[in-house]
Amino acid sequence: LDKPSFVISPAEAESAANQLGVSVFQLLPSLVYPAKSFALPPISKFHVGAIGLGSSGRIFLGVNVESPGLLLHHSIHVEQFLVTNLTLNDERHLRHFAVSAAPWEHCR
Repeated sequence: LDKPSFVISPAEAESAANQLGVSVFQLLPSLVYPAKSFALPPISKFHVGAIGLGSSGRIFLGVNVESPGLLLHHSIHVEQFLVTNLTLNDERHLRHFAVSAAPWEHCR
């Protein structure tokens, strides 16, 4: 079973940006909604995606993850997933990020 890597290399990011005639920074919003497809929200059914551009030029994905049988406040929020993804991949700085939805009311 292929697993998504949740990381886009600088070369892949540049290639995608060039194909669309935009900069990597301008590419970020167009990646947010496809990232939502990786979310796992069996409780709320509310898919959220985030994209972060690290100082290395890599692009990182974040999604929300909910666990059946647990209350929603035990969920992994999209921002938590994104920051954990950066940390696990030794990315030191998050330069820019885009997210598909504002934090839900419990987190505001």
